[in-house]
Amino acid sequence: MKTGFCTEMNLVLIWHQIKRLAEGEQIAFTMRKISDHCWVEMKTKDNVDVQWHQ
Repeated sequence: MKTGFCTEMNLVLIWHQIKRLAEGEQIAFTMRKISDHCWVEMKTKDNVDVQWHQ
């Protein structure tokens, strides 16, 4: 099994988790799918960059 494989289901689940987090913390976020990897780039209200990928 390839680690970091990005499925539509993963994207949806991840998106909802981050959306919940973002609403509480005022985080702006963008999601990209690069090849088979999910990338999430977030900025907190203090403009701190947060990157998550799987």
